[in-house]
Amino acid sequence: MKMKPIKYIPGLVLSVMVFSGCLKDEDYDDGMFQAVRSLEAQKNVEIGLTASNTRNFKFYSLGDFMDKDTMLTIIPINLASSEPATEDINVTLKQDDALVTAYNAQNGTQYIVPPSNLFTIVNPGNVVTIPKGSYTGYLSVKVNVKDFTENYALGYSIDKVDKEGYSIPTNFKSGVVGIGANNQWDGDYTVKGYALRAGDDVLTGNFGPVMMSLKSQGSNVVSFRSDDYGDLQVWANLSGVGIGTPYLTINKENNEVTVSSDGGAFNNPAYNSRYDPDTKTFYISFSWGAGPAARLATDTFVYIGPRTWP
Repeated sequence: MKMKPIKYIPGLVLSVMVFSGCLKDEDYDDGMFQAVRSLEAQKNVEIGLTASNTRNFKFYSLGDFMDKDTMLTIIPINLASSEPATEDINVTLKQDDALVTAYNAQNGTQYIVPPSNLFTIVNPGNVVTIPKGSYTGYLSVKVNVKDFTENYALGYSIDKVDKEGYSIPTNFKSGVVGIGANNQWDGDYTVKGYALRAGDDVLTGNFGPVMMSLKSQGSNVVSFRSDDYGDLQVWANLSGVGIGTPYLTINKENNEVTVSSDGGAFNNPAYNSRYDPDTKTFYISFSWGAGPAARLATDTFVYIGPRTWP
């Protein structure tokens, strides 16, 4: 969703396809990181749910879809090679509920594995084919929105590849997919705030108001959503801060907010990050890298209406 001046709101767009991006090589002191894997003489087969974070987790919000059977391409299987597949590669996946349990324990979430009667895997035998001449194949699932009243998740790992000469890297062998309804904080917001990068007058200062979405990532978690800046926090000049997508976890008991990201975002200890349900407003302040005296963002998110971008 593009960040625009407050006077402009884009039209409705819906999609269920997996979108992937790429990590940008940035300064280490901004909390940025880059996965580096040599592709020379290697043919790796991997689960590639996200290229923008290290969680290998993706959440599909079904709140945008009607009460009907919907097919989602939930898990991409990627060939990490300098050349596309020279043959059809059949990759067998297996469902692993323990992955969901481990993800909950590591991230403080409460995803539930859905009963088998609530979803249908489209691929016979859980086999994903990477076609000759391509880099990617998909595991697809059919669900009905009305059935997903809880925040469900499915864990899958690569079981085997039908051709010799392909490796399965341990850190890209498995992934978790969340599927659930939009939560109450999902929507479009006007955003204004202040960004600090010590010693940089271009990136430091006030910004906004601009528009950004918050997208459901579970029953009490939302993430920044902005196509122009890779779902990132912005500096004063509206360029993206390369610390990964910020996630806001809302405590339902007291409306306190915890900010996190794969690039190491953490709450500013001198600020009470919170959500005001009466005005539907988020007040958040967070830091990364060298800490609040050097890297800091303080944002106010004011609710506009339902999210208009996927």
